[in-house]
Amino acid sequence: TVDKMTIQFLLAIGLALATAQDCPESFTQFGSYCFHQDLNSYHAHGSAVEFCASMSSTLPYPTGDLGEWQTAVAEALNSVDCGGRGRFGGATLENDGKWYWPDGSPVQEDAWISGDYSDGDSCSLIYCSGLMYDISCSYNREVLCQAPLMTTTTTELTTTTSSVPLEGLTCYSCLDCPAVDETTTTISSDDYKACATAYSSESGMFLRFAVTQLHKDGECVDDGTLLKCFCTTNLCNNV
Repeated sequence: TVDKMTIQFLLAIGLALATAQDCPESFTQFGSYCFHQDLNSYHAHGSAVEFCASMSSTLPYPTGDLGEWQTAVAEALNSVDCGGRGRFGGATLENDGKWYWPDGSPVQEDAWISGDYSDGDSCSLIYCSGLMYDISCSYNREVLCQAPLMTTTTTELTTTTSSVPLEGLTCYSCLDCPAVDETTTTISSDDYKACATAYSSESGMFLRFAVTQLHKDGECVDDGTLLKCFCTTNLCNNV
């Protein structure tokens, strides 16, 4: 008696990862930053901070290279009527007499219009060029908010079988052949959908052949007298 035969197939299974970056709703991407401008109301500095916080954002400041940020924020300001008025920046003058960004890092000298940060004011305004100057925190201006780019990752499961021909199959074909070798007859046709190995419990014979019906890889059918196992790669009925 022969147990059900196992036909092994190699599966190439992988995850295809796709990443995309986008801005939150109502924000527009400039460079590697997202900006939202409110041109319909005016806010003092404290109110501007609260307005941006309500949108899960901050007043603008560089999170990477200063020059890249200045270019991005200038493009954002000039995408509408900047009007030479500028918008509040994230930089503020603290009690130690030094300027800091919202993340606690010191403000670079190159962030300012030449020397224009020591007039006694404690807040910063970003001019249309992307450079800043100091200004009173009570000054009312339109608001420019900054949010980080959102990165989303999607995964797609891909499964393929190895060595599956695009059309047709080549299979071993023989009667009373418990094993195959280089002398075993093979048959090929574009119509073949599966190769098969069969065992007859009545005669004790092995048979190998091809079929034109569709079968799953590794599918076995036992009718009580004939056990047939199917596979779908070239010359796979060698077991």
